[in-house]
Amino acid sequence: MRRPLKLLLATLFTSAALLTFFHWQYEQYSLRLIAEQKMHDEKANGLKHAVAAAEVYRVVAMITGDAKAEKAVLMLGKWNEYIEQTVRRRNLDTPAELFKDMANNQIGITTAQWQQRTHPQGDIRQTLVSLAQEGGVIPSSQAVTLPAAIAATKSYAAIEEVYRFFEQEQSRIITQTVEKLEKSKP
Repeated sequence: MRRPLKLLLATLFTSAALLTFFHWQYEQYSLRLIAEQKMHDEKANGLKHAVAAAEVYRVVAMITGDAKAEKAVLMLGKWNEYIEQTVRRRNLDTPAELFKDMANNQIGITTAQWQQRTHPQGDIRQTLVSLAQEGGVIPSSQAVTLPAAIAATKSYAAIEEVYRFFEQEQSRIITQTVEKLEKSKP
C-alpha cells in the first residue's frame, strides 16, 4: 500500500510542478507582450488569460484531441480560480472578474481552434493581441453583467455559480469570438 501512495504523491507533485512551470512561462510571456503593446490593465489581464488558454489548449489538443482539450483547459482555468481565491483570501475576485477570466479562457481556446482551421501557420498571440486592442471580444469586468444573485455571491460559492452562468453563455461567447475573427480575417 505504501508504494502506490508514494507513486501517486510523486505523480501529483511532478504534475503540479510541471503545470506551475508551464503557467509561469505563459505568465512571463504575457507580461512582456503586454508591456510591448502598452496595454491597459483590464485588457492586459484578459490577454493573459486568453493567451495562456490558447497555448495550453494547443498542447493538450495534440495529446487528447480538440473536444477533450477544450474541456481540460476550461477545467484548469476553473481550478486556477480556486487556487487564486485560496491564496488571496483578503482580495477575492468579484463574480464579474471570475466570469471575465472564464470568458477570456474560452476566447483563447476558440481563437486557437479558429486559427488552426483557417491560418495554421499564423501567430495565435498576435491574433489575440489584435482582438484585445479592438475591444469587445476580451471583456473587462466592468463590461460584465451578471444576474443579481450571482453578482452578490462571495467566496468559493461564487466560482460554482459563475461557472454555471458561464456554461449558459459559452455558445454566445464562442459565436461572438468567431464573428470577430472572421471580420478581421486577412
